[in-house]
This record gives sequence, C-alpha cells and structure tokens, in this order.
Amino acid sequence: MGFKITRRHYDIIINQGHTNWPQECGGFLGGKDMIISAILPAFNQHLYNKTDTFAITSEDIERAHAFFEKHGLQYYGVYHTHPKASAQPSDQDLKNIQRFMFIISYLDYNNPDFAAYEVKGRNYNRLPLEILAKEAAVVDIHGTGKINPVPGKSPNLRVPQIPVRDPFAAPKTKAGDMLQEMGRINDMFNEYITEEKIKYHKLRKPGRDQDGFSTLA
Repeated sequence: MGFKITRRHYDIIINQGHTNWPQECGGFLGGKDMIISAILPAFNQHLYNKTDTFAITSEDIERAHAFFEKHGLQYYGVYHTHPKASAQPSDQDLKNIQRFMFIISYLDYNNPDFAAYEVKGRNYNRLPLEILAKEAAVVDIHGTGKINPVPGKSPNLRVPQIPVRDPFAAPKTKAGDMLQEMGRINDMFNEYITEEKIKYHKLRKPGRDQDGFSTLA
C-alpha cells in the first residue's frame, strides 16, 4: 500500500513549505484510491512558536472533512512541515489520533523529504509515495498553481494559488463548487497576509472531550 500524488500537487506543497520557512505550515489532503487529488491549506494557529509547532483547530479539521465529503473525496489526513528537522514523526505528532500522517522535512532545504506514514497508536510505518509524471487525466479547474507575491509584502509571505483537481471525472457542477470554495480559501490567505480580519463560516462547537486544538511538531 502506498500513496500517489501528481507532480503539480507535490510542487504546490513543497513551495508552500519553502515560502513559509522557517515557520511550520500545513493543511489537509484528500482524494480517492490512495491518489492525492485535493489540497486544503490551513493557517498555523499556534500563538507563540510557529517555527517548531503546527497547530490547527477542531473547526479546521471539521471544515476539511466537510470539504472533501462535499466533493466526493476521502479525507486522508494532515500534512505539515518540519523546517529544521527530519521527516520522522515527533512525540507530539504521535499524540494526534490519525490513520495517515504526512510530513515534509526541509532539513536539506533544496531537497525536501516528503514522507507519508500509516499510524497505529505510537507505531508508524512509512509508506511509498509515488509522484505521477503524467497528468493527462487531471482536470485543472483553478489555474496554474503559481505563487503570486502580495504587493508591499516580503517575498517570504507569498500566497500560493492552490488548485483543486478531480481526476475522476466529477460533474461540472461539483467542479464549479470546488472552484468557488478554493477561491474563498485563497481570499482568506490574502486577508491573513494583509492582516485583514478573516470571516469564517460558523460551525458547531467541538464536543466536551475536545479542547478545540490539535498540535503537531
């Protein structure tokens, strides 16, 4: 068992890590049949130490599940970067309950290590990750994936224009919904970078046993 990812999706994630370095960044991955065909970025919610910790809220996770379900895709899990460490899961990473974990190490900045793991409790097994060279079946509904700088801001705060593609011939109505959703997310990124107030859709509160945050290191 292993994952496959298109070259475009792979490059988008690697570029996201480069442009946020030395801070940790990440998001969520989804797809079908172990093929990663959708990326949903998330803001690093940690308040004090974003260079060593990536934090997301229960609402982020709920939003990701809803997004992938809406477009007929499976939720695979969280991906996050290790800017100055190996791709091996940390103790903090293993405290999070998830079947799959994706870590991108920038210990060698010019040759990042993209690792996929299957996790069972405190045990984990690295899975093969194949980068698909051919993308003939991939429908690009949101542009080229280029990274556009925000005027008046540092080049290190560039906003990735992240496409979502469904290689499984999803109906055009779904593609339109995905385009609209990703457009909204990109607008949120722009608002975050330009320090404008971000408007989130309200979701139900986490259960009593949840503190609302999940942190990975």
